[in-house]
Amino acid sequence: MKNQTSKPASQTGRYFKYAIGEIILVVIGILIALQINSWNENRKNQIKERIILNSFLTDLNSDIGFIEIELKSKKIDFNNYIECLDILANRKKANKETFFKHYNSILAVGGLALNTTTFENIKASSQLGLIRNKSLNDEIVKYYTIDYEGWYSALSDYTRNITAPYILSFDYKPFAYVSKYIQEIGIKLPDLDFDFQEEKLVEYSDYNIEEKSLEDYKNNIFIINTLRQKAQNIQGIMYQLKLLSDSSEKLKSSIENYLTNND
Repeated sequence: MKNQTSKPASQTGRYFKYAIGEIILVVIGILIALQINSWNENRKNQIKERIILNSFLTDLNSDIGFIEIELKSKKIDFNNYIECLDILANRKKANKETFFKHYNSILAVGGLALNTTTFENIKASSQLGLIRNKSLNDEIVKYYTIDYEGWYSALSDYTRNITAPYILSFDYKPFAYVSKYIQEIGIKLPDLDFDFQEEKLVEYSDYNIEEKSLEDYKNNIFIINTLRQKAQNIQGIMYQLKLLSDSSEKLKSSIENYLTNND
């Protein structure tokens, strides 16, 4: 009797241990599966992160090129306006033709548009969090939220609403030598099917209105103040462009270092 009653108890104990072992194995299997899944997910996110950061590098290289061109353009405009002011103040001797060569961009505005394609796409898809390094993430957001357009807006509003109406009613509009200007700032244009023939567009003899003399420009306070105002405005733009150039180079370096260190 004693042996018969102890045998079932022993079997129950074995079954219980077996069941516990099975549960432990199942739990371990689940944990391993979750770990593998987490590893795969992290790996996918790292791949996405590299794709995003390389896309940022492409955009930044584009920005750096455009900022450099725009900075050269604004330096040329600034130097031209200073040259005009020197001529009008009799600090330099020149005729009206020479004056107009520096004065011909008086109605120019220009502008700069950063390549924000990658930033806008990842912001819209809430993927900024894929960039694991917080300081790099913050640096990217800071770069793409720099307010560099204020000086451009001021230049545009002043030129279109104040300068242009007066200039166009005062005298013949100085012709802007587009192709020469483009060559000066280092842009290569594709071959075109036509010539600009710029020299033919600046003839005043076709019109029965007498053009103003250089002395008329020297005695015109509006012209003088417009040149001074635009020169000052362009100084502000150049300062912003320099900050933007430094920020783009710094962000590019940060991204490249991060990719190298997390390869």
